[in-house]
Amino acid sequence: MLKMLPLLLLILGLNTYVALRFFRLMPGPLPLRLAPALVVAVGTACFLVSFPLRDSLAPALARPLYGAGTTWFFASIYFFLFFAAADLLFLALRFCGVRRLPGPGLRLALMTALPLLVLLAGHLHYRDKQRREVRYDFGRTAAPGDTLTVVALSDLHLGYTIGATELDRWIALVNREKPDLVVLVGDVIDCDVRPLLEDSLASRLRRLQSRCGVYAVPGNHEYIAGIGAASRFFREAGIRLLRDEAEVVDGRLLLIGRDDRSNRRRLPLERITPAAAAGSLPTLLLDHQPYHLEEAARCGIDLQLSGHTHGGQVWPVSCIVRRLYEQAHGPLRKGRTHYYVTSGIGLWGGKFRIGTDSEYLVLRIPAGASADKKREAAQPSPSSR
Repeated sequence: MLKMLPLLLLILGLNTYVALRFFRLMPGPLPLRLAPALVVAVGTACFLVSFPLRDSLAPALARPLYGAGTTWFFASIYFFLFFAAADLLFLALRFCGVRRLPGPGLRLALMTALPLLVLLAGHLHYRDKQRREVRYDFGRTAAPGDTLTVVALSDLHLGYTIGATELDRWIALVNREKPDLVVLVGDVIDCDVRPLLEDSLASRLRRLQSRCGVYAVPGNHEYIAGIGAASRFFREAGIRLLRDEAEVVDGRLLLIGRDDRSNRRRLPLERITPAAAAGSLPTLLLDHQPYHLEEAARCGIDLQLSGHTHGGQVWPVSCIVRRLYEQAHGPLRKGRTHYYVTSGIGLWGGKFRIGTDSEYLVLRIPAGASADKKREAAQPSPSSR
């Protein structure tokens, strides 16, 4: 609890500033001037109480409370930014001797309309899912029939805010690609399995059409929801959950799934990368959080997929996230190893994408052996010399 105190004080301070600015600029009698400040107080309260009370409330109450609270969380950031920018601007104009400034009514209208327009645009952009197609060769020359189509989704965050309606749309997008393989790169569940069970989302996920099945790795939110309950949900959904495991798919791809780093006892990547990684099969690693990317390069992985960052989800948070990770979004290469950190198809909390995208990946991966890996596989091991 003490670790959360600075964040709690920041949220309260930010919302207090917004409430005071509304109160100062709102014309009319006292009850009218208090109305927007009351809206700020209610939104802040919804956000703060939705987390401790969410699991104890009936889903019919938990959904609107959590949705309203997390929506206001992002809205309050933009109201704060616009109010603070306006205050600084008017302070600078007064310092420069400008006396004729817009009155409180006009300023209030602008400071209310502009954040709302940005949030509306952000919501519409969130609904517009971006299809990213990426082709890899890994040094192979593959015939058309030797190319695997892999559709990758990350950060679905199914739960109190993202439910059956959106999931059905996403499944339609995936099935349209006629994939050989579907992989889910963590945070399929938001924070609790309960709303997924109530909406029968497991049966919906079974509608994913993939010739070689659907695989997933846990993310940090699977641990927030309870890894045991999450694992049972994946089994019910017909999804193969990989936790520090490797599996050959269709005899043509080595798929390696790491447990999330929330598990402090997860195995080192070297322990779960079989010798076949240096052989003829292309290797695809799923690791939800994009930390220590050099590990995949050391193990000779062809491609690592990660998520978790959301690309920052909204500006200016995206600027902070870019400084926290070596690669917060998009493709990267280290030596022979390729990486892609996806911003995810879903998101956490309020449904806004401002300066970032909601995306899904369509990967074309060659199944033929590379010349380098053929030579490596032909080399005798040190123990056999």
